[in-house]
Amino acid sequence: MKTETKGVWEYLKIVTPVMVTIGLFMIANLGAGLNSRICSLGTELNAKIDKIDNRMFTHFTNDELHVPRSTIITEGEFNLVSKMRELQIADIKSGIGEIKHCIAAQDMRMDQLIDEVKDAKTGR
Repeated sequence: MKTETKGVWEYLKIVTPVMVTIGLFMIANLGAGLNSRICSLGTELNAKIDKIDNRMFTHFTNDELHVPRSTIITEGEFNLVSKMRELQIADIKSGIGEIKHCIAAQDMRMDQLIDEVKDAKTGR
């Protein structure tokens, strides 16, 4: 007599619904996680918009509007930076003047060489 054995397909009939149910629960939990992340992003955006609204509808003085408090410096610091800037600009201008002088000298040398080559060709 032959005993009947269940094939793999018979076990899959039982295992498949269980696996599908587990998969659905996992997908639902993943969706809930994504939903909470999206909600938190929305909350962050709303908070930033509220901050912008508060800034827009708060009365500031002229100084507060145009100069952030973190960039306010003393007059002595300003004078020091101004003098350093003036010295840097003066250095740049003198460097440009030296470059112009070098270019002019090079042009004169080139003109002299061209004249010498012309003289050599004409035999003068």
